Amino acid sequence: MNRLMIFQRSRCRHQGQQGFSTLAIAFVLLALTIPIVLIAESTLVAGRQATSNALGQESLRAIDSSMSEVMGEIRLDEGAVNIGCQGTPPSASWVFPRSQTRPKQGPLNIEIRCSPEPGSVSQTGRVLDLEAYVDEGTGWKRRGEARVKYIDMLGASPEPGVEMLVCDWQLGADAGALAPC
Repeated sequence: MNRLMIFQRSRCRHQGQQGFSTLAIAFVLLALTIPIVLIAESTLVAGRQATSNALGQESLRAIDSSMSEVMGEIRLDEGAVNIGCQGTPPSASWVFPRSQTRPKQGPLNIEIRCSPEPGSVSQTGRVLDLEAYVDEGTGWKRRGEARVKYIDMLGASPEPGVEMLVCDWQLGADAGALAPC
């Protein structure tokens, strides 16, 4: 019986401290893991958002470039004077297809649709509305527009596109009404 009492006494002495270090380590790991997980998650979200923004900007730059290119083409078209958008064949309204290659996303099909502002076409100048449409796979969506005024006379002599005034220029899905020239 004496041995049994010694065994019980030694067991009682250590019973209150067993597992304390394991619990302490578990709480320290928990306290360190939660901030690490939160920081890693916020880094991933920020990276995805930055990538999405960059790809969206790449598309807007392609649309912007296409509209600028078409504006220059219309400006110097002698046949478009007193007609509107296109001189050969003569047409007041016209669709200019522009395919752009985006480095990170591949090709982008863009149409720049040109139409004269009603009553604005004469020998001296014209006001044209340009609308950029993008083929997004589910149909054509408007992603930009501009209103441009061309002066086609230099003094008394005809000079196509001698002056060009961009009255309004809007890019993106939220493009609103164009400002008058």
